[in-house]
Amino acid sequence: MVFPWIEDYFGRGNLDWKIACDKEMNEVDENEDEEANVVNLDADEDGVVFVEEDGQLRPKKQVKGKGKQRGAVQSKNDSAKKGFLRLLIRCRRLILQDAAVYLYLKRENNWVNTKIPIFSSDAFKAFQEDVVIAVANPSIDRLQEFEGLVPNLVDNSREVAGQISDVNNKLVHLQREQQQSIHSIENYRQQSIQDTAVLVGMHQQLAKDMRLLIVAAAMLKLKLAVADGYSKFCSEQ
Repeated sequence: MVFPWIEDYFGRGNLDWKIACDKEMNEVDENEDEEANVVNLDADEDGVVFVEEDGQLRPKKQVKGKGKQRGAVQSKNDSAKKGFLRLLIRCRRLILQDAAVYLYLKRENNWVNTKIPIFSSDAFKAFQEDVVIAVANPSIDRLQEFEGLVPNLVDNSREVAGQISDVNNKLVHLQREQQQSIHSIENYRQQSIQDTAVLVGMHQQLAKDMRLLIVAAAMLKLKLAVADGYSKFCSEQ
């Protein structure tokens, strides 16, 4: 009843367009199930085009050859028009809702009043009752439910943040202890290397002294042998 000419805009027998209009009326989201909602709006049956005459589109067979046509020839593939008409279909529900509230608040005007057949029909009155009930008894939506959870979320976030801070402090403390342990081990390793170098030096010096002592003992033994031989020689003479 609102914009009743939309379904017949591209011709009374255009079944594809009427299906598309029904989907818009039911607010079908084609992004959720694209395969189930595909409608061929680009099909051109029998080469039909529409000629604008006297402010209305009238079907007319295509004519071969050159010649002037009356008005602007518009194709069914005019996606801009289809998109605008879909928008108007979506606006039907909004217009009815606003009209129901306007009439409920006794705010009739030239466009919304009970003298217009649409707003005096039984279907609209039943629809208006549902709208009035929804306005008078608003239900808690998801956003309002979420708002009630916000304080708890904030408290929980603070508690979690405190726990994370404690864990972080413990990790920093453990890291410092580990660094100190590594530093102590490194110092011990360096000292061990130094001590080992000293021991190696002492061992080398001891080996050198032992060699000298051995040589000195051999020389002394040789001298003693020479002296003993010389003594025997003298006594025999």
